[in-house]
Amino acid sequence: MKNKKIIIGVSIMCVIVISITLILITNKSSSKVLNNNLDNNNIENKVPGMFAIMLETERGSGKYEQSTSGLWPGSGYMFNETLSTCENGGTLTWNEENRTVNLKSNLSDKCYLYFDIVPPDLTIAKTNTGYGSAPATLNCSNATAEYNQKYNRIEISQINRPNQQTYGSCNLTYQTPSSTTYLNNYIIGLSGTEQGTGQVVNEGSGTYPDYSSATTINQTQYGTPTTYSSSSYSSTSGTTTSGTFTFSDNNWTSVPSSMTSGTYYHIRVTPQTAGYYQICYDVSTGNSSNRLYAYVNTTNQYLGGSTYVSASTMTTKSGCQSLGYLSTSDTVRVVQRAYSSSSSSIATTSFRLERFTSTYELNLGIRYEGKDPNNYIWFNNELWRIIGVFDEATHGVSGQNLVKIIRVGSIGGLAWDKNGENDWSQASLMNLLNGVYLNSQNGTGGEYCYGYSTIVGAQCDYTETGINDTYRPMIENVTWYLGGYSSTSATTEAFYGYERGTTVYSGRPTTTTGYIGLMYPSDYGYSVLSSSCARTTNLGDYDSAACAGQSWLYGQGYEWTITPRSSSSNSVFNLRSCGDLYNSSASSGSPARPVLYLDSSAYVIDGNGSQSDPYIIGM
Repeated sequence: MKNKKIIIGVSIMCVIVISITLILITNKSSSKVLNNNLDNNNIENKVPGMFAIMLETERGSGKYEQSTSGLWPGSGYMFNETLSTCENGGTLTWNEENRTVNLKSNLSDKCYLYFDIVPPDLTIAKTNTGYGSAPATLNCSNATAEYNQKYNRIEISQINRPNQQTYGSCNLTYQTPSSTTYLNNYIIGLSGTEQGTGQVVNEGSGTYPDYSSATTINQTQYGTPTTYSSSSYSSTSGTTTSGTFTFSDNNWTSVPSSMTSGTYYHIRVTPQTAGYYQICYDVSTGNSSNRLYAYVNTTNQYLGGSTYVSASTMTTKSGCQSLGYLSTSDTVRVVQRAYSSSSSSIATTSFRLERFTSTYELNLGIRYEGKDPNNYIWFNNELWRIIGVFDEATHGVSGQNLVKIIRVGSIGGLAWDKNGENDWSQASLMNLLNGVYLNSQNGTGGEYCYGYSTIVGAQCDYTETGINDTYRPMIENVTWYLGGYSSTSATTEAFYGYERGTTVYSGRPTTTTGYIGLMYPSDYGYSVLSSSCARTTNLGDYDSAACAGQSWLYGQGYEWTITPRSSSSNSVFNLRSCGDLYNSSASSGSPARPVLYLDSSAYVIDGNGSQSDPYIIGM
């Protein structure tokens, strides 16, 4: 076999099977031609009782079992002259030219004919283990081949087989570099440098509240409340009215008998101590048109994820909403709309302020930011991009700085969860990514492959595009944080804390583990430089040339994140084609881009991170 180029993955073998015709010659000089390509029911293909056919059970195993079919072995087997023998001294020989087995014996005999499974034209053996694009040396006999390091594959240009008993073989030995530059340390070392049309930025750390330390504050801690009525919920001033709200150290409670129909009643307080606060509320009864709003200064806090909370529009009519960090100059304002002067129609509303008495620091990561930084990496024989490097607070792997990467293109438009539930630990997309995609299988028609609800199936054949076995061991099994928020009206840094917080829809978990996930809203938020998109910008307001227009993550159209909207059982945050953070039903379809963390032992072999010269890595 010459002048033929064959490309073989390191774990794949090429097999050529040769059909064999056997001729049996007995001691009486009689002969019979037994062709194993005949119909197996043809009497001419039956093996005489004096012969036992021993078939190899697995290629190269050296283990044999006697055939019970009474037939000559079909194509794919070759005669083993060394092992074949007769009980009474009969001689068995193999004729290569005629492809025959000859028996010579002067006595009645019982013979055992051993057949091995035909080996491939070329066998590949690995001396040791290497992953990714690790360097290696290749030694071949009866073949001419080269090792393509980038694709981790063997490219064969020629196989030499002087006879049917000779086969080619190659041995691959991975080389341990004399010096290793680990990818995570390399990126950390780039911090503060320009990379393409972007930078590698150390975002430092952020302070976040310990949600378990929430304590209801009393009047001494926020001063005398100011109350007044107005015909507008957006009013920030008005005539002070007595009796609109009664006050105790633990609750402000509306007084139905004193509220005038169609009027908005306000209460304002100023914290006496700077810190992190939340407001808790309960709208229990009354007409559905009653409404409750909350503001910090003039910014709506979106109770329950909506502009206001009411008795009918919210599935959950009670909850707590983070107000972030408040200084002693900030004002918290709560607004109650009265629908009717009848006490039976006015909602019974209670609310209170809580302050978090303890906080903790979170490292925000080393990140690639800007329009088009040099963060391309060759992974899984395709282009991915580096989000950044993160410590254990982000991924849960103790003591490790891990590189986080995202696939350049999506793997299809897929439902986040076919049942419309925003619990990532059980979501159909989570199962799809950590099942058939991770293992390069075909999941089309399977229980997790849906483009919309359970109504429209999707294309989920990842046998060629899924994670192949050369790269799979490079992926860390990490913690994915499932904390949510009620709206898109939060900054990138605030979202980073919410993602790792405990605000979730009732009964939802706050963490899960797995190999493959999706980006967080904060990943998108930090993908732009603060010099172009101020860090005070809410993610719901990223639809601008300065924000989305300067993000290397922008441009896939609608795209899923991993983070649920906490005020709903079925809503998940996604990116819109206009560039802002939005939310959609988990059962709807959006492009999904896999995200994963690389093992900390992954090292850089070559490349500068540009699209034309991506980082080549091994392990």
